[in-house]
Amino acid sequence: MYHIKDDKRAYKSSELIYEALITCMKEKEFDKISISDIQRVSSVGRSTFYRNFDTMIDVLYWKCDLEYKKVMESCINKESHENNELEFMLHFFSYWMSHYEILDMLIGIQRYDIISQCHYNNSHILYDYFKNIYSAPIPDFKYHMAVRIGVFVGVLVAWIKNGRKESTEELLAILQADLDSVKGTEIII
Repeated sequence: MYHIKDDKRAYKSSELIYEALITCMKEKEFDKISISDIQRVSSVGRSTFYRNFDTMIDVLYWKCDLEYKKVMESCINKESHENNELEFMLHFFSYWMSHYEILDMLIGIQRYDIISQCHYNNSHILYDYFKNIYSAPIPDFKYHMAVRIGVFVGVLVAWIKNGRKESTEELLAILQADLDSVKGTEIII
């Protein structure tokens, strides 16, 4: 797991480690990258690496978690959304259009579970926001989130695997068309 202190120096070291990992992943397969490689590229010491991360995968987990936190917070801070779910989806996909690098790396090493877990870890940000706006709680919240995480992560993964060709609006149109085709069917398999 990652355990980065809430200070500028720790954050800066973690960013240097992440940037070094990106560089190394352009030269080697992820599982062949060593802490020594990260040290060489980042100039960050081994003890600093282990102060912030337990393993190499934790670096990617941290960055993905950080980006999910940013996108969730930016969704609730966006003034023009007017609590409209379509606006939230537009903003969500637009954010990832320009911050896809971490998703690309995780998909490249087939760690979709990290993307899903980071989405879930930060879903409380939206839940807490909506809980204060609407008087009734979302029934079966865990299932509600499971459906949304499955859809959003699935769409992001397909978009990256397809070469990131579609715009935000095209992704939403594809998603809407698929959801519309599911309405009225008895079995969704």
